Amino acid sequence: MSAKADTVHADTMVADRPRADSTDSDGNRTDMVRSDRAGPVAGRTDREEHHDTHATGRKRRDPRRAGRKPYDIHGAETQARLAPRQDASARGLAAPLVLAAFFGLALLVCLVNLLIVSTALRRQGLDLGATANVFAHNAELAWRWSQLGIAAALATLVSLLWLWRCWSRNEHERRLRKRRTEQSEQAAIVTLLDEMSPLAQGDLGARATVGNARTATVADAFNHAVDEIRWLVSTIDSSATAVSASASRSHGLARSMSRACNVQAREIHRSSNYITAMSGAMTELAALAAASSRKSQRVTTAAQEGRRALTRSLESLDGAQDAAEDTLLLMNRLAENTDSIEARAETVREVTRRTDLLALNSTIQVVAASSQEEFGAGAPDDGLSRLAAEVQELASILATATREIDALTRSIADDIAATVEAMRHTRSVLATGTADTEAAGRQLDGIGRLSQDLQQHVVDIAARTVRQSGVVRKLSDNMSLINDLTRQTAAEVRGNADELDELHALASDLRAGVAEFRLGDPRESKHV
Repeated sequence: MSAKADTVHADTMVADRPRADSTDSDGNRTDMVRSDRAGPVAGRTDREEHHDTHATGRKRRDPRRAGRKPYDIHGAETQARLAPRQDASARGLAAPLVLAAFFGLALLVCLVNLLIVSTALRRQGLDLGATANVFAHNAELAWRWSQLGIAAALATLVSLLWLWRCWSRNEHERRLRKRRTEQSEQAAIVTLLDEMSPLAQGDLGARATVGNARTATVADAFNHAVDEIRWLVSTIDSSATAVSASASRSHGLARSMSRACNVQAREIHRSSNYITAMSGAMTELAALAAASSRKSQRVTTAAQEGRRALTRSLESLDGAQDAAEDTLLLMNRLAENTDSIEARAETVREVTRRTDLLALNSTIQVVAASSQEEFGAGAPDDGLSRLAAEVQELASILATATREIDALTRSIADDIAATVEAMRHTRSVLATGTADTEAAGRQLDGIGRLSQDLQQHVVDIAARTVRQSGVVRKLSDNMSLINDLTRQTAAEVRGNADELDELHALASDLRAGVAEFRLGDPRESKHV
């Protein structure tokens, strides 16, 4: 009984296994028994499988399963083995069932006739006393039908007795067959357990004998399960090897990336320090530019003050030049007056000369008169003598005054000539100084414009330096952020490397676990 229970349990387990309809490359539908432990193909995730399912409209078949025959638990082989038993049972019950059906049909006809007669009597509704003839006829008819019904009932009873006898005989034969079947099934179960025992030691080359017993389905399912486990172990072994190799390569890449991230973090930190120093230099440059702007402003102010001073000096020089010109005019007028004095002195000299001549004549006359007096020509004229003396004295005074005026006039003329020459020299010097002052003013104007332009350029440089300093500070902040992100990335890469180490260890453990199975050479299934 335990063997029977194990058989039923095995059938139930096999029947309860999930089934999946799939379509092969030729378009033929096949029923495949899916293993609960079967997962996605190695190297592919559930998301990729889901994506492939939606992209192609049906689930992609694993190329490693190509050419493998799917297991059909209710296929043609099982039905062929169970067909003889079903045919024998059908032949044993066919004849009694046909006979019972015939007598049952006869009894049904009798009952229908009785129903028709009773219905006719009920419809006629005639009085029994008035319709004696009809009743007698009906009674005779009813008697005949009752005899026929009794005969049919007896025949039915005989048929039932014969059917019971046939059923008893078939039941006895069925029990004998069942006992023999149970014995054969127990032997088949023992054989199946003996054939399945190598699987417990990890021998995947074990094969079960497929016979005509009920364990044939279990044996066939066992063989198919062993094939699937064999394929699964091979797949797991190859996948674990591939995962281990990929984990080793990924671990090396992660370590290289971690070192590169560390180097990048150091370089970014160094660049951030450089940028910070540049920001400080830009700030100092901005301060120097501001100081230069202030100094340029002071230079511009000094140039403007110098321009104003030169303007005032130029105005003073213009006044001095005007005064020199006025003095020159006065000196020219004085020279003209001196010339007039000289002309008057010339007239005085002429008068003096004539006075001298007159005095000389008077003297001559006096001398002549004296001579006449000596010779007795007459007495000398005293008045004439005095007049001559006075004229001579006046002529002497006029001559002296004339000589003094002439000397004074020559001295004044020499002084005027020297003064005029000095004034001309002063005028030329003033003109040269005015030209130089105007040139200096123009130079100061140019210096002022250059100072203003320089101040504007310095202000622009200071503003741009301030903006660049802000950009450099922002760049420094960004470099700090990038440095933090790089360090975080390096930490994550190191974490991934550690996880890859764990994955490599898990793959090694998986390979060690799969190594306990012995694949061996698959043996052919034995059919009995």
